[in-house]
Amino acid sequence: SQFVTGYFGLHADIENLRTVVRLKAREGADKDLAGEMEAAFLEGGTLTLATLLAALPQPWEAMLELLAKAPPLGAGSEKFRAYLEQGRAALTSRRSFARMERIGREAELRYLRQTRYATFGYEPLVTFFLLRENEVRNLRLIYAAKLAGRAIEETQDLVAYVE
Repeated sequence: SQFVTGYFGLHADIENLRTVVRLKAREGADKDLAGEMEAAFLEGGTLTLATLLAALPQPWEAMLELLAKAPPLGAGSEKFRAYLEQGRAALTSRRSFARMERIGREAELRYLRQTRYATFGYEPLVTFFLLRENEVRNLRLIYAAKLAGRAIEETQDLVAYVE
């Protein structure tokens, strides 16, 4: 199915980009970052392993140009720019990756929202299930934030939703 393949491709791209950002955070500490990227790489997305391995040693600006611009200027898509920018902000200010992860989840939710125009087929059922899973994850994150004593603003930043 084109819908499910597209969803899992987007999910693979988001997870692979998250891995690149996390490895970028450890850039000086470990020399086998390429091996870790190869082990964690998820197949099926638009970004190839070779592209991610080429982007990993680059400075942030060059990495953004490569991964957040569509071909022929880059290898990725403009939809990844906000995701990567939040990753860079988390690294430079030593904040948490929570905002970056929320933006990735919201990109997946935006993709799922396409099914509201489908009247026949299984796509609305798949979307209902995945949206329900997102709500459960939101509740778990809110509960964990309350237990950890996080501020209300930080807790609200964990919740992924799309209108």
